[in-house]
Amino acid sequence: MNTLELKGVVGYSNCINQTYFILDSFTRASFRLCTGKIYGIISPFGLGSWGLTNCIGGAGNIIEGTILLDGLIATQKELHSLSCFVSASVSISELSEQRTVHQNIEDALQNSGLSYTAQQIKTWFSLSDERFERPISEISGEIRQVSAAVGFARGKEIFCYPWLISNQISQYLLPQTLSFLREQKKIVLFSTDAKQKVSRYCDAIIELSRQHKWKCPMSLK
Repeated sequence: MNTLELKGVVGYSNCINQTYFILDSFTRASFRLCTGKIYGIISPFGLGSWGLTNCIGGAGNIIEGTILLDGLIATQKELHSLSCFVSASVSISELSEQRTVHQNIEDALQNSGLSYTAQQIKTWFSLSDERFERPISEISGEIRQVSAAVGFARGKEIFCYPWLISNQISQYLLPQTLSFLREQKKIVLFSTDAKQKVSRYCDAIIELSRQHKWKCPMSLK
């Protein structure tokens, strides 16, 4: 994978994190994303950036337009298979929360066939020794790092962060992790309204305006 290109995309997604649940929609999104780049998608809350991020990661609904993967039309299912949603939960199987971080990474590597070791991934994602051997269900502060680490072990190419409010940015966007994902030629996306605060983390900013808001039919709400 080298590029993702959006051409006149209109869509929406049910966006959920620990704080918010919203049906977020957008319209007329046209731009190109390249591997090895970090993108901030900027809008006021509820005006499209979170929904757009989810749709790029294959967790939304496209109404019009196309998303091209290396020049070929990509479905939401195809995009979802390439994407890691960095969040406060990690789900590989029904048993994943009872298994340790170490075991989850080993499982992911076995499934993906990648030749890395769990110890290498532990180092690359700055996971602590203590939490590495804890069950996923007992991880708190490092869960987002664990989520990204497991996604990497599974061979994901697109890393989608949830909506970030200003005081979450330094918790989620660790420079070492972002630099590593950039070096590994991954696409990293995050949505927020805190443009100035995230600019230093980004290779590019994609700023949505109120013109990008698509009014969802009542049947979708």
